[in-house]
Amino acid sequence: MPGILRQARDARITEQQRNRIDAAFGSLAAQGARLRTQQASTMEFLMKRALKHLVYLLAAVVLGFACLLGVAWMRSSAALAEVHAPARAPQRPSTGDAAQWARGRYLAMTRGCTDCHGEHLAGKEMVDEFPMGRLHGANLTLSAGRDRAVLEQAIRQGLRADGRSLILMPTIDYAALSDSDTDALITYLQSLAPIGTAVPPPAPGPLPRLLWLFGKFPLLSHDQVRGRTISRGEPVPAIDARYGAYVAQVCQGCHNPGFSGGPMSGAPPEAPQPANLTPHADGLAGWSEADFLTAMRTGRRPDGRVLDRFMPWTTFGRMSDLELRALWRFLQQLPPRPTGATG
Repeated sequence: MPGILRQARDARITEQQRNRIDAAFGSLAAQGARLRTQQASTMEFLMKRALKHLVYLLAAVVLGFACLLGVAWMRSSAALAEVHAPARAPQRPSTGDAAQWARGRYLAMTRGCTDCHGEHLAGKEMVDEFPMGRLHGANLTLSAGRDRAVLEQAIRQGLRADGRSLILMPTIDYAALSDSDTDALITYLQSLAPIGTAVPPPAPGPLPRLLWLFGKFPLLSHDQVRGRTISRGEPVPAIDARYGAYVAQVCQGCHNPGFSGGPMSGAPPEAPQPANLTPHADGLAGWSEADFLTAMRTGRRPDGRVLDRFMPWTTFGRMSDLELRALWRFLQQLPPRPTGATG
């Protein structure tokens, strides 16, 4: 009998312990569930808070960009509307002789005019898409009725007839043209038979305006010569560095005034970097005059590589042997500069 009682008592104790254990596990499970619920609520709160901050940040970025674009648009529009007083040179009437006309045609074909204004100088679409906007080379065949002084200020100063700046005209390449060459070029342009009509007016988009605001895009042609003293003379054609320097002014727009190449302001992303033309290891060191002439005539480097079409060698390759050899003499006497250096 005592044994039976003892067994019953032990069974009750075991059952009580089991109940307590079950209760403890149940409590732990409940606490775990509450903890998971709290963690989920906390994570949800943090995610919502982070998302809200991200939305605020994005809104601030968009607002900041919109303000920056607004500033760029207003300042560029004001700069484009600014009227400048052109520096008028004494009037030089056309001689009207065949030699002047021939020289003018030669200059138009070898100084890059056709690359922006089209093979027949009747205008050319440079770009017409967002975000660059609409940019065209003007129709130069409509020059016959224009005043010679107006054409001269466009070529040398990058100014329209009303004194506003031209857009994208590489004025620095032509600002130092001699009087005789400027007159010859104008005579040729005014002799052209009109082809078509005027191209659409330029309408720069947001990207060039933003880049211009930070000095990374040559939007205003007049800015290239504004405030600068341009020295002009009547160079004597000869195979020497002095005449080569005169020819080389057309290279400055892409290869920079130091002729060391490097990144070019406003160039499209796919455009190659203009080459270093100085006798530096980065540039033309090791080249011969024959190598240079071959590259300019055929577009092939000494190592057999072909020049990119972004470099208008087909245009400059039309230059006479005298001019190309003079250009070579000039480039060879430049101080060797690393790529991109201007001084």
